[in-house]
This record gives sequence, structure tokens and C-alpha cells, in this order.
Amino acid sequence: MFMSEINALFDLLQKTAAWLQPIVAGPRKKEEKEAAYVLKEATVLVEALQLLSNSWRKAIGQLLLFTPDWTMEQREQARQEITGFLLEEVYIPEIAKARSALAWYYESHLALTIGKWLRQLPNLDGDTIGTIMDAGQDIYYRVWRAESTPMSFIGPYMTEMLNASSDEEARIVRGTAEDLLGWLADARKIARAQEALGTLRAAILSNFPSLPRPDW
Repeated sequence: MFMSEINALFDLLQKTAAWLQPIVAGPRKKEEKEAAYVLKEATVLVEALQLLSNSWRKAIGQLLLFTPDWTMEQREQARQEITGFLLEEVYIPEIAKARSALAWYYESHLALTIGKWLRQLPNLDGDTIGTIMDAGQDIYYRVWRAESTPMSFIGPYMTEMLNASSDEEARIVRGTAEDLLGWLADARKIARAQEALGTLRAAILSNFPSLPRPDW
């Protein structure tokens, strides 16, 4: 169900790594290398969040059409796809690594030229890097720092879905599915992060014109 998004993520990871490798290995100024590294990690963070959001909406969104007439086979397939997504360790490790890398430049690396320069970029809402990092805030607290796992919350909901037999129970299943659409990643925050990423990319390529143009 999610192979197109997973393949898109792997393709992005390969392309960004292939773009960055000769930059950091070559005889370039430190600021150029740092700027390229920041652009790579920001791109991975935003695009991985978008792919995760797309996959989650596919998984949970099918329950927006739930009715009491669903067969047990339909219900079980939906349950397997939703729980399978939550157990899939593809997106979250890449999001975590990219967000941690950006946080290092954003919070701990400000003494360096690139850190100061990043804080002075034209901003959309606060600052450009902050807007990008904010898009990963929900998943950061709900998965990385959560006291309980996503499955501990989704498990009882799946049981309700499997057992729903009345119109009222089906309405509750659909309502919960609608509430959960933005549970892992807020679509509005991702949209703002996409805009911020465009600002960041344009600023880096303008200020460091010798960097090769990314093909992603």
C-alpha cells in the first residue's frame, strides 16, 4: 500500500547523498560544505515528513468510508495496513536523523558563520530553519518522546473498528479517523515547511553559487 512513498524516500536519500558527497569531499570552503549539509538535511526532513503524511493518510483515511456493512475481511485488512504502517521503521529514523542534524546547526552551531547566516535568512514565520523543524514537532513528541507507543493508542481503536456493528459505532470510527489524519504530521505545518525549504534552497544556492544545482 505504501511502496510508492517508500521508494520515493529511498530515491531521495540516494540523490541527496550523491549530491552532498563530492561537495564535502572536495576542496571547498567550510561554509559551503556546511550550507550544503544543511540543505540536504532540511530537504530530507521536509520530504520525508510529506511522504509519511501521505502514507498515514492512505492508511487511516480508508476508515473515513467505514460502515457497519464492512466485512470482517475488509476490517482486518484495514487493521493490518494501519498497524503495519505504525510498525514500519522507514520514515521515522530518517526524520529523526535529519531533525537532529538541523537542530545542531540551529541551536549549537551558531558560533560558526553558517549558523549566524542561517538565523538571518528571510523568514516566513519566526525563522526559516525553525519553520522547517517545527513541521517535525508533532511526530517528535508523539513517537520519539512519547511515554506510550502509538500502538498503545491505536490498538483499542482498531478493536472498536473490528467490533463496530451499529450506525452510531460506525460514525464514531469515522470521526476518530478524521481526527487522526493529522496525528503524526500536521499538513499545514508541512506546507509551511515546504515554503521555508524553497526559501532556504534559493538562499543557499544564491549565496554559494559554486554549489552544484540539486536534481531533486
